Amino acid sequence: MQNYETSYDYPVQSSSPSRRKELKSSLRKFFSKENIAGWGFILPAFILLAVFWIYPIGYSFYLSLLNWDMLSPPRFTGLEHYETLIQSAGFREAMINTGVYTSFYVLGVVVLGLALALLVNANLKGIGFFRMLLFSPHITPIIAISIVWMSLYDVDEGLFNVILGAIGLPEGKWLSSSDTVLMSLIIMGLWKAIGYYMMFFLAALQSVPDHLYEAGKLDGANRWQLFRFITLPFISPITFFVVIVAIIEAFQTFDQIAVMTQGGPSNSSMVLVYLLYRHAFEYFNIGYASAIAIVIFILLVTFTIVQYFVSRKWVHQ
Repeated sequence: MQNYETSYDYPVQSSSPSRRKELKSSLRKFFSKENIAGWGFILPAFILLAVFWIYPIGYSFYLSLLNWDMLSPPRFTGLEHYETLIQSAGFREAMINTGVYTSFYVLGVVVLGLALALLVNANLKGIGFFRMLLFSPHITPIIAISIVWMSLYDVDEGLFNVILGAIGLPEGKWLSSSDTVLMSLIIMGLWKAIGYYMMFFLAALQSVPDHLYEAGKLDGANRWQLFRFITLPFISPITFFVVIVAIIEAFQTFDQIAVMTQGGPSNSSMVLVYLLYRHAFEYFNIGYASAIAIVIFILLVTFTIVQYFVSRKWVHQ
């Protein structure tokens, strides 16, 4: 027993001075002028991040554990709202509608945005005017756009049905039918958004070095092969950025649904954000609405992380 204590104490006593030196050296490095200056530059951004991002998420999660109508005192219910969400048919319907809307919206933004960027990526006289014209829907208020598109989608006197009737095609029911309302909203959303995403693709296309195309032509590559093996890999980082931003934007779709359909007919255009709004400000069920907000946050973080790891296989570094 005595030998054990002696053998145990010896290395501790011999290493203590060196450990103290290492600790002092680490503290000196941590509190060096360069580190303090660096933390000083980061601190304002960190405070803003904590106040406007970390705190709201934490407070929303806290509210999701309560039963509160903003009038009576809150009552702690634990994970009851999450259990209700899992069993709710309305929540599952909103999840499916959000998934359908996001899938078509992201696909349309990437394909149509890139196609428009290829069309306007030319040094023609007056091409700047057409670029501005295509971008202009993005800066138009969504409420105004929604009102205009409601008149275009009107079943009796809307322009779309007038054109379809004039060329002998069956008229559409657009916003008045459960079968077509979601696709009608997607079309309007794409019309507003593709000009914005076109600008990202246009900037990426104009950054592709010309000597790569010249080398490809010397090797006998045709237009499709130049696009497939030079253009697409070179613009893949921008494509990845567009996909992430478009997914987040699609999940936040609210204004046009609030103006045009209010989630109808028969909840066929109900999406997660509008369901959150309805429970928070129509039914005053703050805890349940906060649980929906936390689910949306988890879905977006999951999508972003999955996209980040999957992107290593197709994004050119």
